[in-house]
Amino acid sequence: MEAAPKVDFADRIAGADKGALIGNFAKTVGLGPKKIFSILREHRILMAGGERHNLPFQEYIDRGYFTVKQSTYETNDEARIGQTTLITGKGELWLTKRFIDLGILKARAA
Repeated sequence: MEAAPKVDFADRIAGADKGALIGNFAKTVGLGPKKIFSILREHRILMAGGERHNLPFQEYIDRGYFTVKQSTYETNDEARIGQTTLITGKGELWLTKRFIDLGILKARAA
């Protein structure tokens, strides 16, 4: 059956829960990192401004679309904690569909 490999691939993507950088996902769908972050903030998927800038709203973390990775770094001999938003496989599928529904991306025929 033709659809079986596509369904299997979609299932594997949805099951990937470690997450990927949003900028890398942006490139796979033909958007640049700046553009995708702007769209995600505009549609209130990511927060804008302050220390929580570009972090997902809790609702989207709870749905399993995003995770947040914490790391430490030093600035002027001061240890700080940074946060990086990662998109999960489930989130990639959801966001691609949402962008198609919003007209941001065009659906491609298989």
